[in-house]
Amino acid sequence: MMLLGALLWTPLCRAQDSGSLRLFDATVQTVQTQVGASAKAGGAWSTEAGKMRQELLEHGAKTGEAQVQLALEQLLAKLDVGRVELLSADEQRYWTYLSAFSGQLDGAPLRHIGAWYERHGKHWFITRVMADGPAARAGLVAGDELLQINGQPFSPVNSLQSLAPDAMAQVTYQRLPWSKPKTISVSTEFSSLQTSLLREVTHGQKILSSKQKRIAYLALPMSSNAAFRTALLQFATQAQMQSDAMVLDLRGDYGAVGLTYSEAFLSPPAGPGAQPAAQVTPYTKPLVVLIDHGTSGGRENLAWLLKHRHRAVIVGHASAGQMNPVQAAEVLPSRYLLVTPANVGGQTLAARGVNPDIVSDPPHIFTAGHDQALDVALSQAADLAP
Repeated sequence: MMLLGALLWTPLCRAQDSGSLRLFDATVQTVQTQVGASAKAGGAWSTEAGKMRQELLEHGAKTGEAQVQLALEQLLAKLDVGRVELLSADEQRYWTYLSAFSGQLDGAPLRHIGAWYERHGKHWFITRVMADGPAARAGLVAGDELLQINGQPFSPVNSLQSLAPDAMAQVTYQRLPWSKPKTISVSTEFSSLQTSLLREVTHGQKILSSKQKRIAYLALPMSSNAAFRTALLQFATQAQMQSDAMVLDLRGDYGAVGLTYSEAFLSPPAGPGAQPAAQVTPYTKPLVVLIDHGTSGGRENLAWLLKHRHRAVIVGHASAGQMNPVQAAEVLPSRYLLVTPANVGGQTLAARGVNPDIVSDPPHIFTAGHDQALDVALSQAADLAP
């Protein structure tokens, strides 16, 4: 551990201590504090950190923040504690973590259009349009490629932050690879992404039809805020009366925070010491769960538990394998967040993840609103319905 501390004060490049290498030094220091002796930080990892820092120093003035961030991502991948993430304020997940850990439902607000994005190479595609948000009202759908905002290349966070509160964003997008790009006006909102995700739970509930069966559908981006639990329990109660089966959509890379709200689908354990589940009536009809590579944290734990208890059929792609609770610390104020597992000792579920019973893994690229995995899940739910 002493070697790690020594790395922070090496005199080899004092001129750059106030520049981009501050990010490197601050991240290494935060890893030492967050992870400590449970990682390889005291031995091989700290040696690698020293080598990486020396390489950055040799680049001199050419070393920018982007190069440092890439180097850190490569370095953090060598830790033996599960996935450790360095998130910048240019990323949506930075803001969802910041909001969730703030303890406030409306914490860490930013300007956005109510959509979630995924990058493929140099291209950005919408993976989810939040219910009742600006993007949904404008007609954007999952699979649309976003090209420009107000004539400038699209960026998930930075494209909208300079707009005035009442300004309309001119969004240029392409729906299919052979179609011409279109530009439409989309309003924006200044709110916490956590608030937008909660609106997805409360306003995105649907009763769909498949094979003449009524299938309840809910996309569930969870958080540790109690409002998410309340919304889920209310939906489960309503769905019990209104549907023949349910599809619970746990897909998407919304961050790893969140509790496992299993009481909405599983009866509480009986016996000495069991806590009474006052006013909680679980959904008891057939259940199909959608997962993908972004399913992590509380949602991944929920998927694992439902499969382990033979309560649900799992459809989609293997989950992230990040079931452990996480902790987050600001590396540079209002700029970078380091997310690490909160419990790194012993054998955990994080090494395994969840594998689907039925594999369906279509890409989100140019899907024009079509969701093959959801179609499979709805069909399976209808077959299971009485």
